[in-house]
Amino acid sequence: MNELTDIEKGYIAGFLDGEGEISVNSSYTCFVRFNNTNMEVLKWIQEKLGTGRIGETHRIRKPNHKQCYSLWIHGEETKILLQYFFPYLIIKKKQAELILSYPTGFHNKQVISSVRQKREGIIRELRTLNKRGVSYPLS
Repeated sequence: MNELTDIEKGYIAGFLDGEGEISVNSSYTCFVRFNNTNMEVLKWIQEKLGTGRIGETHRIRKPNHKQCYSLWIHGEETKILLQYFFPYLIIKKKQAELILSYPTGFHNKQVISSVRQKREGIIRELRTLNKRGVSYPLS
């Protein structure tokens, strides 16, 4: 991760709070995703972070919608990123806490039962927190 100013850290954390996602995919890999219709801002964040992959999202597009893009960060880089930005997060702080406690390493079929149960509990909580239209206290 590149060294950032406090202003850049605050901007990127705010962008993640408002336009991002913190979760686990179907392969049990942690990820952070920044979404926006402005590819230039995603390229700027990618440059500042020194990591990530940008791609188009594949949603059903209506004539009045713009193309949306995503910047993805996967795996252990996710935890490094979240530790770095944790003090600046507000809305997604709970999701970051969950990912930072998420046991990583093996595919879910190769881990012991207690680790699998912890992973599944974290995934359920992330799904609840990430559900659209639901608001949670910022405590």
